[in-house]
Amino acid sequence: MPFVHDDFVFAFNGELRGVRLSAPGETGAARLDHLLRRFIASEDGDLCAGLERLDSVVTRRTEYVRALNLVISDGDDVVMHSRYSEDPDYFTLHHAALSDGPNTRLVCSERLEIPEVSPDWVGLANGVTARLEGAVPCSS
Repeated sequence: MPFVHDDFVFAFNGELRGVRLSAPGETGAARLDHLLRRFIASEDGDLCAGLERLDSVVTRRTEYVRALNLVISDGDDVVMHSRYSEDPDYFTLHHAALSDGPNTRLVCSERLEIPEVSPDWVGLANGVTARLEGAVPCSS
């Protein structure tokens, strides 16, 4: 479920059960998008801090987080977050560089078998928010 704004794009994939969030939106993903925009604004545009705050609020206000996978980009920076409670083979986010250059990277939850991916897919650890370039964790 991608959301496109003037200052960033956001995608959510996951499953949340028993969510108690007060935010406008017709779908759960739209509510997450609204909260994320609010959190990023309150963190002076810091994508990592916004995603980490969203994860904290969602995990506290949800009965069961089966999966909460998020990717956000402002055109310069790409930040990803992965949290899941089961089935790591299915829900782990993976990232890889394309062979056409170090600045072209893919993020997905299924390792695609394509010859352009070099050297291979790397999984993001559960509960981690990281910048895509080098998958550097946002927090220590």
